[in-house]
Amino acid sequence: MSLYVLALLTLLHALSLTDRFLLSAFGTQITTDLALSNQQFGLVSGLAFTLFYAGSGPVAGLLVDRFGPGPLLGVGVMVWSAMTALTGLAKSFMGLWMPRSLVGIGEAILLPAASKILSARFDPRFNATVFGLFFMGGHAGVGLAFGLGGSSEIAWRDAFIKLGALGCGLALLVWLSVRWLRVEQFDSESSTSGADIGHLVRVFIDTLRNNRRLQLALFGLALVHVLYVGMQFLQLWLVQEKGFLPEQASSLYGSVYLLTAIPATILGGLAADQFARFVGCSRALFVSGVLLVCWPAIFAFRLSEPSSPFFLVGMVFSIAAFAFPYGAMITVLVDEAPDTIKALVMSAGLFAGNVLVIGTGSFLLGLSADWMASAGIDRPLTRSLLAADGLLLLAVLTYFVLHRASRSL
Repeated sequence: MSLYVLALLTLLHALSLTDRFLLSAFGTQITTDLALSNQQFGLVSGLAFTLFYAGSGPVAGLLVDRFGPGPLLGVGVMVWSAMTALTGLAKSFMGLWMPRSLVGIGEAILLPAASKILSARFDPRFNATVFGLFFMGGHAGVGLAFGLGGSSEIAWRDAFIKLGALGCGLALLVWLSVRWLRVEQFDSESSTSGADIGHLVRVFIDTLRNNRRLQLALFGLALVHVLYVGMQFLQLWLVQEKGFLPEQASSLYGSVYLLTAIPATILGGLAADQFARFVGCSRALFVSGVLLVCWPAIFAFRLSEPSSPFFLVGMVFSIAAFAFPYGAMITVLVDEAPDTIKALVMSAGLFAGNVLVIGTGSFLLGLSADWMASAGIDRPLTRSLLAADGLLLLAVLTYFVLHRASRSL
């Protein structure tokens, strides 16, 4: 049943990322329909979701570690799906803000629960491959979201309502599968029955305080999420500064994303495991190298015209930079966590990446673009995106330092 569990979790991850990126995929429709500024769009696409998503993450991680992942996962899927459907009924900025916040609370349970289940069910030697397959679902969801946004026959409200209804049906499937989502029978150390919440918090604090490698893994994972900030504004940027029609922008990016992210995630997980196994170097060095190779192409993507070959190549590299090493990044983080608090450590990573980088970054990027536009500065979104992309170089350095720290063991 391990393969069934992996398939179910992968499907749920696809659903969650489709829900999450529908807002970006229909960005032009939504901003026009509800008269939103770039700053307001950055708030609802970034901070409204990520503040509650990551803020709820530590609580979700504690509950998963304490009570087990199965039933909580069913509740989370039902909550985020119902709120996705409600998003389609929004009539104003606040009408978007409230359901997007609750979508974040529901989705906060998925990754802590999945990390707990998958790390218990599969051999650690193949963790990057397993997590790569799991995150493949998420990347498929992003591509599907932009594919829906690229269809001229689908209105944004209908897309949200129908996807929410589908998710409610999958929540029922999760509840029917609860007995296969247990982890205690696979790893006795994963069982925390009898351990109170305070004890788990103390274990987490002590581990974080004393494990420099865990600190670096959390910081590096957070920094790489700057690529998600750029994705929030991708359709608006292509329309406002690259001359695309809204449907063309979403359709192009959705197609390229699917063709790039799915194979990149699978191959990246396999490559990271083989790199660690046969080259004898840490997965952190693998991540650092991938990001370093991709960064110049991302820079060229921002500055190239759509007719240039660097534009399409750069778009591919901007997607691969996140998808190819992501299984390795999650494995590096999970491997540093004791079994009893793996879900909580994953939640900490979500908090750092989503609140500190995606949420805050999306707001600041939209704010800076609006300010530059009001000041008459040319290509304000391009300039803001380039500034955000610069953080990838700090991520390269962080993972290299983590690799050195791992070698010193």
